[in-house]
Amino acid sequence: MTSNLVQSLKNSLENFSERIFLTFKKDFIYDRYSYAKIYDFSLRFTAFLKEYNIKKGDKIAICSYNSPQ
Repeated sequence: MTSNLVQSLKNSLENFSERIFLTFKKDFIYDRYSYAKIYDFSLRFTAFLKEYNIKKGDKIAICSYNSPQ
């Protein structure tokens, strides 16, 4: 069963793939991320988890600043 959040994200990707999802300002430069780019990041992260044999139910910690990077 797909959660409402996952389904909502899939619908947004289908309808707005090239639209800007997130804008991040660093100094005087704006980085813009489209829905498609965020989806690509999520696929790459999923591949990373699979590469290290991390499965559903495993526990991990993600330590990072609150930023798109």
